[in-house]
Amino acid sequence: MERSTVSLVHPLRKRKRNRRRRPRQRRKGCARSGRYSSLCDLSGSCVVEKVGVRAVKTVVRREAKDLGWRADEIGDLVGGPCFRGQQKHWVPKPPRPSLKPFDYDPYKLVDGPFSPDVDVSYSSELRVDGASPPSRKAAGVIAPITTQRLDLDKLVSLDREGLLTDILDVIRDERCFLKALRDDASCDLRKPSMSRSTSRHMLEHLPSLVSYGVFREVAPSTPKVILPAFTVTKKSGGLRLVCDGRKLNRIMRPPPKMLLPPLHDVINRFLSSNFVIHCDARSWFYQFPLAPSVQKYFGSRLSAARGEHKTVTLQSMCMGWSWAPAIAQRSAMVLLPPSEGVCWVDNFFCVGNTAEEVQRNYANFLQRCHAVGAELHWDDQGAGKPVSTFDALGIFFDLEEKRYRMSDDWVRKLVSCDELKCVRSGRCTARQWYRVFGCIVWYYFVTNAKLCYLLDAMSFLRRMASKLGYGELGWDVEIQVPPSVLRNVETAIGSIATNAWVSKPSCSRTVTAWSDASFDQWAAVLDIDPPRLSQGLFTDMWAPAHIFIKEVGAALEAIQLCARHCAGSVVQLMVDNLAAVHAIRRGHSSNFAANLLLLNMYETAAQAGLQIEVEWVPTHLQVADKYTRGVVHPAAEQGVYFVPRRRECITSFRNHARTGRFSRVGAQPLQPCRQ
Repeated sequence: MERSTVSLVHPLRKRKRNRRRRPRQRRKGCARSGRYSSLCDLSGSCVVEKVGVRAVKTVVRREAKDLGWRADEIGDLVGGPCFRGQQKHWVPKPPRPSLKPFDYDPYKLVDGPFSPDVDVSYSSELRVDGASPPSRKAAGVIAPITTQRLDLDKLVSLDREGLLTDILDVIRDERCFLKALRDDASCDLRKPSMSRSTSRHMLEHLPSLVSYGVFREVAPSTPKVILPAFTVTKKSGGLRLVCDGRKLNRIMRPPPKMLLPPLHDVINRFLSSNFVIHCDARSWFYQFPLAPSVQKYFGSRLSAARGEHKTVTLQSMCMGWSWAPAIAQRSAMVLLPPSEGVCWVDNFFCVGNTAEEVQRNYANFLQRCHAVGAELHWDDQGAGKPVSTFDALGIFFDLEEKRYRMSDDWVRKLVSCDELKCVRSGRCTARQWYRVFGCIVWYYFVTNAKLCYLLDAMSFLRRMASKLGYGELGWDVEIQVPPSVLRNVETAIGSIATNAWVSKPSCSRTVTAWSDASFDQWAAVLDIDPPRLSQGLFTDMWAPAHIFIKEVGAALEAIQLCARHCAGSVVQLMVDNLAAVHAIRRGHSSNFAANLLLLNMYETAAQAGLQIEVEWVPTHLQVADKYTRGVVHPAAEQGVYFVPRRRECITSFRNHARTGRFSRVGAQPLQPCRQ
């Protein structure tokens, strides 16, 4: 069927002037001048040329209605970016047989003239105009949500540690909720515009959400805050309901700490146990009911395909509210105390060294859940039975061998994803690069690998972040990845594809090392019998360096001293510079010179079998401090200090060591110069 066409040249009627007001000056080509006004072809760039917006909307509505358009299609058309005054351009879809006079995708926007070489696919993770994610027509049904609700009074009575003090009252009492608002929140509690707050294509899910007890229909004037609602696809294939709570988050005070345990503490807790029982809560966030007086602050406006609108309020806590994760995590810690297991939001892990111990902890946990009315469900791995091998948090654990590695599904998805293929080709967008390198960073973090080995990739990441922050680079603009960075990416992907086991290191000997640096001197002290000392003066190359760089260099000398005298030990490194402590502990820095030093430090530790544990110490307790202030020890060793050999590397080292942070106009990242 051939596509219909719209007559885009239409005579606009003159409007009668209001004689009580001063008549506005006519402009050439204006819709009110009585002349013919023209739009360019809307199937192309869709630019309105010198036409009054309200008059154009009237023409478009009339023409589209005559052609048989539905009300929702007309609303999408006149509410598009062309009529909102934004400097955006529509990107048309490929033509297909349709009764529509022109076709377009309003969710594909770019920040300037359209280029076919730019990937402009919309992402809900980063929005081009900061607005709420567009609600496309849902391709599925809402995943089942439990109708069970927690007994909050009983939950508070089980709180022995005071974890829920004042935080749970926010959803139980309106007075406590108002206390959690900012002082200037009253000016933001106003009704938003209909077009910006309406959740389109969501009304078809209203019957199921009402039956689950999530939504309740109210009068349009009831809600004080309107939160747009949308759906995302779950791994199981169903749709997950999410509310955009940014408007509510802006007017509320920051929530209390979530108390989520660090990931490596969770890993060490698992590896120190022999058995685990794993279960999770069903729709954990929606099991927390909202008090009737608080529900009016969690409103939403849903629309159907033909323009029908209904106003609802949430009856339970939703995803997207900044206080929700803290409430969920703290409540989980009340049901499963840290002495009996580990909680990760809605995942519960009962641990124990024997099967009887873990079953006893699990029985106590079930008793508390039954008392508060929490609903749980189990996966197919354990089904409520103690296991020694399990998959949790994207990590596979083997408690018998005391080791772990990344989940096979996670590795397979990363190695076969389309973003990785674009990065390997050397031409990708900034969004694709961040998705791939973000997975690499996560793998290195979980496996305790050090990102300083990816020296060029880290430097490239810092440069890209600077350009994105200053607006010099767009997220969907194609970039050229240097060959040295691609080599780092291939090295990291090779390690991920191998997916080697990571075991908990065990060393019987522990030694303490102290390192310090001043303006012109450095020193390192090794606390063994007899003690060892290494000290020296900084060369001219180090004169303009920041104190942070000098502290990292002194720590490198301390590790070299330990490698010569106590190989195969755990080194407790004491440093009085907090920035250097964080860089050494993480194994990477945003500074190119610091990454060079960290690379040599961890290579030296790997060759000598050392394990580095760095801690901060006050300056007045720093043993090596006096040896950097003119005190010379006669038995001090001459340090073998790291010196870049190539001239280009020396220049780059000087540029980046001067300020202690990455220079935007510094030299290009180079290959590491290793001794």
